[in-house]
Amino acid sequence: MFNYCSLASIYKRLEQPDSAFLYYEKSLLLSHEIEPNGIDEIETRAAIIDFYIRKKDIDKALSEYKYIEPYLNKSFITDFIIMTAVNINIITKDYEKAEVLSDRLSKSKNLRSKEFAYSLLADIAKQERNDKKLYKYTLAYKICLDSINSRASQDAIIHQNSFYNYSLKEKEKFKIEKRYLRNTIIMLFALSVISFITSIIIYVYRSMKKRNKVLFIQNTKLSEANENLVSDNLKMQISLAQQLDKIKDLENHITHIENSTQQQNLSEKIQEQITNRIKDINSDNYEVHYTVLESEVYAAFRSAIQNEKGVTNKNLWQQLDDVINTAYPKFRTKLYYLNNGLKNDDYQICLLIKCNFSIREIALLTFRSKNAIINRRTRLYFKLFGINGTPNDLDRYILSL
Repeated sequence: MFNYCSLASIYKRLEQPDSAFLYYEKSLLLSHEIEPNGIDEIETRAAIIDFYIRKKDIDKALSEYKYIEPYLNKSFITDFIIMTAVNINIITKDYEKAEVLSDRLSKSKNLRSKEFAYSLLADIAKQERNDKKLYKYTLAYKICLDSINSRASQDAIIHQNSFYNYSLKEKEKFKIEKRYLRNTIIMLFALSVISFITSIIIYVYRSMKKRNKVLFIQNTKLSEANENLVSDNLKMQISLAQQLDKIKDLENHITHIENSTQQQNLSEKIQEQITNRIKDINSDNYEVHYTVLESEVYAAFRSAIQNEKGVTNKNLWQQLDDVINTAYPKFRTKLYYLNNGLKNDDYQICLLIKCNFSIREIALLTFRSKNAIINRRTRLYFKLFGINGTPNDLDRYILSL
């Protein structure tokens, strides 16, 4: 998907609109399949809007803007999407919306975004003939511009200082080449030693082969003498067979004893598991979780599952959140401590895991497929801990809170 967007941007710079639009369409279809109306799809639509604005095709730009306008108040919206919305509102002369969006953009951490916002707010204040706002936003724009120029100067100095390390790099390169030469010499010496040892082994092997031929001739002579001992060997074999039968009987007896011992150990383990389950039932944790299972909101979610419907009522989700955090204090706080940017959809999945809903039930309640829930749990584990983990690792952690 990101490769399609990159290719579309390249073709847009090369002024090849047909190719650019083709790759934008591919990126839009793929992002919609991954997460409908997600951040990737909205960003792709914003890029298409910017593409139409550059082509001066305002009607198509406005048509695409209708898809992203309902999501502008969401917290996950990026600066690029807001800039695109501001441009559309400026084109349609809706300066009030443009001013609201620009004011929101001015709170961004990105200096380029703040520069864009203050420049636009200053222009709007100028059109409104509001000198106070014009002075305020012009001053803020100048401060942003000075900060950007200062940072660019610092980057240039860092880039210039990097050239002074060229001699050090040459020394390092010389050391590496010297080390490589030394390792090559050691390798050649090792190969020569291995060749020498191999030649000795071949010589010894040939000598032993000749010796084996002599021993074969001697064994042939001895075989004639061994024929006289065949009868004695038969008697010995009969005796050995009787002893083997006794050994087998002993092994069977030992196996029977081991099986009875294993069955006894297994029954002890089962009894221990039953005892632990009884302890869990009598513990406070069971009583706490029982209060969740007996709540009205839990019954409402179970009813939705029986009717094979998802839950869209925000009040029900809020009630479930309250019940969980009442039974398990600081459940929400612990999750948002690990990632304060946790999405509401991810938090809802955590609530359902805490209630011991199955993967199929979670998928039904959140209007997703089972595979989507499995992938979302894997990504959520990475968001919380910054390392790769399995969906079961996430479940174990949620249930432990």
